[in-house]
Amino acid sequence: MAGPEFREPPGRLLEIGAGTGAQAVVLAARGFEVNAIEIAGSIYENEQVFPVAIYDGSEIPFPDASFDIVFSSHVLVHIVKHDEFQREILRVLKPGGRVVHILPTTSWRFWTCLVHYPISYLRHGMRILNMLTGNSAPRSVQAVPATTNAPPRSFGTRLRRMLALPFTPPARVGEHGNAFSEHYLFSERCWKDLFQRNGQVVEACLPNHLFYTGHLTLGPRLHMQARTVLSYLLGSAGKVYVMRPSK
Repeated sequence: MAGPEFREPPGRLLEIGAGTGAQAVVLAARGFEVNAIEIAGSIYENEQVFPVAIYDGSEIPFPDASFDIVFSSHVLVHIVKHDEFQREILRVLKPGGRVVHILPTTSWRFWTCLVHYPISYLRHGMRILNMLTGNSAPRSVQAVPATTNAPPRSFGTRLRRMLALPFTPPARVGEHGNAFSEHYLFSERCWKDLFQRNGQVVEACLPNHLFYTGHLTLGPRLHMQARTVLSYLLGSAGKVYVMRPSK
């Protein structure tokens, strides 16, 4: 678990974007009084292992000065109104409290972009092979149902569409920019600027010493120890930022 703040005497902690609540379980086991929140319609909604309250993604449903620590992991990239949300975090933070965010890095964005194309070839290769051999038609290029007025696509048209899929540019992860501008948006400089202009002092910025990409490259076949070694060679996928209010 991230950061030195979780080794301090336990207090009341808010986890934003808690997902299944798996991290909340760990934090509660360490003695923290944990409140966890997540937006409605989360893909983790039916897999929760800890009580997770629903919120609207912008207004934190707790009174002022409620928490000793506010924590999130890879959540800020999905926030549209960054500055407003930072002020909302400070609103629910107690005087003398700390804010801890785990955030993606430029290294994570670079390697995720780099493996995008080979992963796309692997993902679509078998579908193209099945199409050429006549075993099955890819789901995304099935003929248009007869109930519509659009004519069915020819085999050549469908094949060209399939061959073009691996060249599709990488998708952005966050709510701003694109996959290439995110190299800057996920940089340490950019994250620190966000915190500092919203009344926070960055006390620590620590690499998480893990290598991974947005495509779960090699998945469970690449063990944690190997991911740690790769992080020193290729860069950590995430960094832990620890802040306190400047006033």
